[in-house]
Amino acid sequence: MKFDVLDGERIIRKSVATLFRENKRHDGELCLSNMRLQFKGIDKEYWSYSLDEIVSVKLKTIWFFREAGISLEFKDGRKETISVYGGADWIMRILKAKSSVGAFQAREIKLEDNVLYMSREKIRQNLTNYFNESELQALCFNLNIDFDDIPGNNKEAKARELIIYCERAGKLQELLLRCKELRSNADWS
Repeated sequence: MKFDVLDGERIIRKSVATLFRENKRHDGELCLSNMRLQFKGIDKEYWSYSLDEIVSVKLKTIWFFREAGISLEFKDGRKETISVYGGADWIMRILKAKSSVGAFQAREIKLEDNVLYMSREKIRQNLTNYFNESELQALCFNLNIDFDDIPGNNKEAKARELIIYCERAGKLQELLLRCKELRSNADWS
């Protein structure tokens, strides 16, 4: 599908997506640019919001899929649920796009209780306390990280090195979002 592009606008990411609105499913494509977020459905459903209108973005579990979508809330009170592959990556890209155009204001973004701003020590404690070694291995698998590449001979060392690895690979935010989803009973704030 072709999206309209404004002067100075560049497309960051596009993906096949499904918009759920009023108990109806609209298949189409989601497009993120440096200025706005758009959805075009094959059934002619269309919406476009500038990035500064987004006040909340978080992962959303849709049906039996895990991490299959995102939930958006806008300044006008409108809420949208979109099934799109790589929901955590979409969230990161939306936040990055908002910050790059000066639209980001930390008080406006409610990203899963600010899990992205935790200290390394708190993350390590939570990984050690709430995950066993097998679960850490599964977490690595889901993040496309080879568990054998993570040094350490015990769970605490593996947790510490996983954080360092994710920092270097630019996956720390994705790690935190997945941990928050898997262990919502833990304090990730």
